[in-house]
Amino acid sequence: MKRIVSVSSCLALTVGLALPASTALAQDLPAPPPDARGVDQPAPVASATNPAVDYLQKRFGISQADAIERLEVQHLVTSQLGGDPGKPYDDVWLEHEPQFKVIVTFTDKSDRTVFVQSLDPKLRKYVQTRVVSKTRKENEQALELVAGVLNNAGLKFDAGFYPRTQKVIVTVASNQDAQRARGLIPNDLNGLIQVRVGPLVMNEQSTAPVGAQTGDFAQGGMTIHHSFPDREEGQPWCTVGFGVTYDNGKQGIVTAGHCGPPLHLYIVDHYIRLGDPVVPLSQSFNGIYDYAIYSVGSASVRNLVEYKDYNAIPQFPDRGTFRVTNWISGGSARVGYATCKSGFTTGITCGEVLSTFVGSGTNYGYVEVGNSIQERLSKPGDSGGPWFYYINGSTDVYAMGIHSRGIPRGTTCSKEACRAYYMPIDRIWAHNTSVRPKTN
Repeated sequence: MKRIVSVSSCLALTVGLALPASTALAQDLPAPPPDARGVDQPAPVASATNPAVDYLQKRFGISQADAIERLEVQHLVTSQLGGDPGKPYDDVWLEHEPQFKVIVTFTDKSDRTVFVQSLDPKLRKYVQTRVVSKTRKENEQALELVAGVLNNAGLKFDAGFYPRTQKVIVTVASNQDAQRARGLIPNDLNGLIQVRVGPLVMNEQSTAPVGAQTGDFAQGGMTIHHSFPDREEGQPWCTVGFGVTYDNGKQGIVTAGHCGPPLHLYIVDHYIRLGDPVVPLSQSFNGIYDYAIYSVGSASVRNLVEYKDYNAIPQFPDRGTFRVTNWISGGSARVGYATCKSGFTTGITCGEVLSTFVGSGTNYGYVEVGNSIQERLSKPGDSGGPWFYYINGSTDVYAMGIHSRGIPRGTTCSKEACRAYYMPIDRIWAHNTSVRPKTN
């Protein structure tokens, strides 16, 4: 039987009319429904099944023990094959089928025995080395070249480099667009570029904070709301990504830039109206950037991600929290990683990293997740939510990114056909080097 964690707080977002005083906030805006309120005074769930274990078991038909070992290997890849600028190899990814292995690529045929022997034995037994003709950087540059050509022709598309196939895949919405795209690809890149038809990944959606009271808090996974006049009153709209610190210890939250201000936090029985973004949206919601940081004033920020389970994960609570203990950069995220996100609309969902260099138009550098077992990997309302992966045997997670895009409302999308993009969390540092996820 599932255990229900007590509930009593949440986030709320309001667009339109300014709310002048903290005492009027609770009167002017409706209290959100119970399922949109955050988890107050949470205790991380120590006995819960890891959702990523459940995902790997069902997705690849393996035992729980095998799924746990794959996540342990994934963590070893992060710690031993991360984004080291002095690395002797070119790229790394995981393959789950037909057998589980870790692929490490090189661009020459020099002896790689010493490198392999330097790895942890548990990781080493899964490592296979390959020689590739082009570096990852060369393939990414070819993608950006083709994207510029297609964008100038007025095509709507998304695209990414997929190292498992060593191909750039361009997705368009119709056979007619596919025919046009193929005709525009330079001849010398025909062997690298693959065009397919399918649903496109798209966005789903100077003042100080006012109204904070003693004991107020914020944490990842909380719900953001719109209210009148732009949307149905109190309707959920976006999700908080992570609690963050910035500028020598100031506390705030980060969500998607396209969620837009103003934001409101709903705390027990009142709202905190947040002010302008710390980084102007002209910088943080532009091209490869889709984030916004907001101060929470005197409220405290927790190193927690809260979640809701709408997918009947075995031996897993309906609601709860996980601790954020560390983060990994976009350069250290690897194809094949099992990763999960917490969003208001779809709750906690998991999938597999398919590419770490995808985008739309001429803006590339997002991470794509797909191959989900859930009916829908994300929906409107999940925007801004946290992507993370679990540390086995604990309730700890590593922050990976901020949910940016998914298959939009009204477009057919089911299980493996669904895809989602997140912005790597370390991209925030480009605009404010002091920002870091709140960890313990």
